[in-house]
Amino acid sequence: MKRHGSVQANRFLAFVQHLVAKAVEWEMIPTNPASRMRKFPEQKRERWLGLEEIQKWRESVELENPTYRAYFNVLLLTGQRRTEVRRMRWEDVDFERELWTIPRTKSGRPHIVPLNATLLGILRSLPRVSEFVFAGDKGTPINGLGKSWLRVRARCGLNDIRIHDIRRTFGSQLATHGFSPQKIMAAMGHSQLSTAQIYQHISDTSKREAMEAIEKITYGITSRAPSLPETGK
Repeated sequence: MKRHGSVQANRFLAFVQHLVAKAVEWEMIPTNPASRMRKFPEQKRERWLGLEEIQKWRESVELENPTYRAYFNVLLLTGQRRTEVRRMRWEDVDFERELWTIPRTKSGRPHIVPLNATLLGILRSLPRVSEFVFAGDKGTPINGLGKSWLRVRARCGLNDIRIHDIRRTFGSQLATHGFSPQKIMAAMGHSQLSTAQIYQHISDTSKREAMEAIEKITYGITSRAPSLPETGK
């Protein structure tokens, strides 16, 4: 626990509890003793990037290969979960309507993400070598993101940030610039039961407003436009 922390220990405990629960369900054992084990208290992580940090991070991202570079930029500009971006399919991107449909999110529901001009430019510049937008050599979703991420954060000197902090950055920057929690949560695809009814009343116009705002916030830091992935590489 000292080496990996309470969060990792709790995740492992949840795995064990699920595994033993299945054994009970399959009548292999009578009860689940792991269900009585208590989790360690966790402190919620609240790390996101400020505007100066975003600029440093972006400059570092620019030095990665075209696919990784595009992937990280899409993470920042959409605020979606890294697995959802990694598994993005061409068939789910509607360039005419400027929308990306995530068929099934973590909550089990589909989620529609408006695409701003920068996002559309990045996606159009990627070669279509697979059904997946961010495809590796074998046509499957790209691997090696962990190593790429370590290079990115080492170059920009932000060694404490995690990939998920980019999603937090999306939400925190919108909040800083006056967007309501309801609009931010709708744009990010959150699905807490307490806000489920609110989502039904948030229009796609509000989502698009958020996506265009994050484009201006994060890419308006310098006059230099973001470079796009080189086609065919």
